Amino acid sequence: MTKKIICLLCTAVLLGGLAGCSHEQGDDPAGRIAVSAIVVPEQYKMDMTTYSLELATTKTTGVTTDDSLVLKLVGGREYEFPVVAVTDHSLRIQADKRLTTGYYTLFLVHEGRRYYLGQSNIDLHVPIEIEPGPGVTIYGAVTCNDVGIPGVLVSDGAEIVRTDGRGVYQIKSQKRWKYVFVITPSGYMPPLQGMLPEFHAALDEHADVAAPERRDFVLNPVENDNFTLFVLGDLHLANRNKDIAQFDAVMTDLLSTVAATSGPKYFLTLGDMTWDLYWVSKKFCFPEYIALTEKYLSGEYVFHTMGNHDNDPDGVGDFYKAFRYVRDIGPTFFSFNIGQIHFIVLDDVDFNNAASGDRSNYRANLTVEQMEWLAKDLSFVPKGSKLVISSHIPVFYPTSSLTFTSHWNGVDAPGEGGTAEFINLLKDYDVQMLTAHSHEVFNYRVPAGNFEEHNMGAICATWWWSGNLTPGVHIGQDGAPGGYGVFTFNGTDMSHYFKAPGWPASHQFRAYDMGKVKEVVVPSLGGNKPGFQRFVDYMAEYDDNDILINIWDFDPSWKISVKEEGVDIPVRQAWTLDPLHIVAMTAKRFQSTDEPNFITERWHHFFVARATQRNSTVEITVTDRNGGVHTETMRRPKPFSVADYTVK
Repeated sequence: MTKKIICLLCTAVLLGGLAGCSHEQGDDPAGRIAVSAIVVPEQYKMDMTTYSLELATTKTTGVTTDDSLVLKLVGGREYEFPVVAVTDHSLRIQADKRLTTGYYTLFLVHEGRRYYLGQSNIDLHVPIEIEPGPGVTIYGAVTCNDVGIPGVLVSDGAEIVRTDGRGVYQIKSQKRWKYVFVITPSGYMPPLQGMLPEFHAALDEHADVAAPERRDFVLNPVENDNFTLFVLGDLHLANRNKDIAQFDAVMTDLLSTVAATSGPKYFLTLGDMTWDLYWVSKKFCFPEYIALTEKYLSGEYVFHTMGNHDNDPDGVGDFYKAFRYVRDIGPTFFSFNIGQIHFIVLDDVDFNNAASGDRSNYRANLTVEQMEWLAKDLSFVPKGSKLVISSHIPVFYPTSSLTFTSHWNGVDAPGEGGTAEFINLLKDYDVQMLTAHSHEVFNYRVPAGNFEEHNMGAICATWWWSGNLTPGVHIGQDGAPGGYGVFTFNGTDMSHYFKAPGWPASHQFRAYDMGKVKEVVVPSLGGNKPGFQRFVDYMAEYDDNDILINIWDFDPSWKISVKEEGVDIPVRQAWTLDPLHIVAMTAKRFQSTDEPNFITERWHHFFVARATQRNSTVEITVTDRNGGVHTETMRRPKPFSVADYTVK
């Protein structure tokens, strides 16, 4: 690791440690305690079976068992533990399994005041003696209930090894990523730190690359062959556009869905949890994201995928742009098992050629090291297995011809993975790919193939703009609600649906009477701006008897039926625009600026049926991939009112 990274970490540690001190370092001026007599070692080895922390003292300190110790980890997370024993020469603190290996700042809390003690690299171990072999630089044990687990895969992001019969692993690692992680096997889950699964451990930034470092892992037994996965696309939290209040509404809906779901539950984000553009100006980065999201999901397993806006603008190149993400959240690529499903999380945002301050010079592909690591990971997975893989940028993308094309834009270095190389590597597996980035929704299966992609839209919809400008209308540029995916697994069988917050699960489409839409979408709606005229013109192309249906989670297995007065009328798919997004978002943006961004875009999940008369009753029936039937009885002419589509 370079001096630049070490300096960055040291600065972060110092700022993280000193922030929040309510008293200067040193003894209490009133003479009640002598904090300078408490010795904080630079390195402390803690037994993971007891979680006991004993600190030596050079004299009587005045500390009592009414006091406590706060341990603050880099990134802002902190824990408070009681002082359970005091002698003339030591004091003992009882921690618990929330504590993980890491660099901590220690504070004594005495009579409600906090005193800075020092900093220590706390290294958690299990009581298994290990002698690292020649050339081994990372080693440790993986245990459950104090017993080593054989056959568990452990990786440093480059190599993958198995634990031996005692649960011991040893890696001859170059320590490039300065972490090690366990590939959680079926039947187990790691402990949690808030909402973050503790499947990885940081290495010592200051240690020599050749110096052996021990990192142990504890896993807990579970039964989770049948489980539910909640999938969250772009969150883009930045403390702007009233996003915090809107996020609360989304999360309230999510928690309601979670509460109504039986069995084990897990969560997966698909990147862009934050927005790099506002890390500084809005003071909202990963620690703030974690603190906010844990208000809702602390105690739940939330696995994270990295997005392009989660890269540090000031970093140079792909590796250094990921530094803050790795420090605060975890590895950018890793794998784990839940039940009979092997999950793989990848980072397909390649910033290899980006300079400091460059936020957009990236390509969509897999770096050489990810391709090499992925091949090693798959070598341990039986062929024919079901894989669920996540990345931020979609692999495929819909086109105006209602077909799909590759969206990854190719490799720029030998050994990298573009679409063809990636798909070929997965040819022996049943692959379900989960992506985001587009803020729009689509599903696509490679013809006659084993690869199906689900692009899950965005939690933030149109970057929280539509709900800010038109409260209660939270939709993306394709007219899909800002929502989340619900994936149910029974063994290897999977089903899924898209949930729109504030609406019942049956809310799967929206239908417009275009004759009435044309009466609303007029030049004055967009402030008579020249740029808005194209939206007016496009709506004007519809016949007054056209009915437009937006089925955002559509795939070819869905069925659509439209009957006018009981008689079937033809339905055709269309590459078009969503009228509600035009009115609730685009028009209002044009009212305040001549060339707004984030405006309505054409998309493929629309269908048009043409009625034969202006005054008639039309029955719309949509049957989803799970056999669910969703209907609307449209009595034409149907007024076009935003209020009818607003979450109450």
